[in-house]
Formats: sequence, C-alpha cells, structure tokens
Amino acid sequence: MELTMRERKKLTMVKAQTYVKASKAKKTAMLDDFCESTGYCRRHAARVLHQAGQRYLLGDCVLVADSTKHIHRYRASRYGPAVQQVLTTIWAASTFLGPVRLAAGMPLFVENLVTHGHLRVDEETWRLLLQMSPATIGRLLAGERKRYLLHGISHTRSTPLGGRIPVQTCMDPPPEPFGSRRRVLLLDAPVPWPWTWWVMMGGQAVDDFG
Repeated sequence: MELTMRERKKLTMVKAQTYVKASKAKKTAMLDDFCESTGYCRRHAARVLHQAGQRYLLGDCVLVADSTKHIHRYRASRYGPAVQQVLTTIWAASTFLGPVRLAAGMPLFVENLVTHGHLRVDEETWRLLLQMSPATIGRLLAGERKRYLLHGISHTRSTPLGGRIPVQTCMDPPPEPFGSRRRVLLLDAPVPWPWTWWVMMGGQAVDDFG
C-alpha cells in the first residue's frame, strides 16, 4: 500500500534521527529500506534524511527543520467576481473566442462595448482586463466554458436492426433473387437513386431501361 505524503514525512522524521548516527554500512541498508517504503530515489531519500531534524542558528533563535510542518501562504485574488463578470460579458460579446484571440482583441472589445453603452467599467477593472494573459483568461472562464460544452453527440448506439440488414457494395457479387423483392440494401452503387430503387424492387437496370 502506497504511503500518503503526511505518512512519508512522519516516517522521515523517525528515520532521520537514527540515520544521522548510523555507520556507512548501516546507512546503506536503511536507505534501501527507506526508498522501498516511500518510493523515493536514493539521492532524494538521502537528502531528505540529512535535512530532516537539522538545527539552524538564526541570530538568537535555533530553527529545527521539520518536514511534517507546512507553511500555508495566502495571497488575495487579483481578479474578483466583478472582473470575472465583466470578462464573461466580453467573452459572450466576442462570440466566445478562445483565450488567445480574446486577449489580443481585449482593448478593442472593451472600447467598443463601453462606447456603445453595453458595458460600464471603472479604471481599475479596465486596467486589469488589459493586462490579463491568455492563461489567466482561460482559467477565469473555465467554469463558463464547461456550461457550453455539447454532450450526447457522440458514441452513437447501434439499432437492433443494424446487424440484420444485409448490405451489398459494388465489390460484392449480385445476390440471388428470392421472392418478389431483393431484400438487400445497395451501397456505393454507380447508378442514380431511382435506378437503385428499381433494382431493389426486382427490375433489371439494363433490360428495363435499355
């Protein structure tokens, strides 16, 4: 069973204390066992075991490296809901262009929509719209673009009669007639469709039409 990242970090802190004090031969065996448990390569595993639990002197403070702790940094979003709503309006007015073309024509779209009274934006929103990259536009419009995806137009299911209708092409020999009709669907026939219908009804294209 593969270990999770949190379990790997806890195992690293436990193994690091013994790994630093062990001999070279014992370090090799411990490193093999640690790589097998975590799935790390030997170079990364050795670096992680050496760095875990090390002490660093920073002024009057002593810092201890702990791989189980993670610093969560929060950064406020630059493009708020108001900017995303304006971007969605511009995207719809541009007939749903892709992010690359929308970013290239953003100044023209914003100017025309504001001039004709279809859009009202302040200077800050205008500045944010003009500095958007195609990657940012694609990320902000990801939710809206999913709403316009077409579903159910592929993976066509075959009908129950799909495998029961005999099909004849121009490369197959003519079937033997039976009954009043030839119950064969002709495909790739080199004759117009009225003649094909006549052949299906039992007539002869050459004899009947000369």
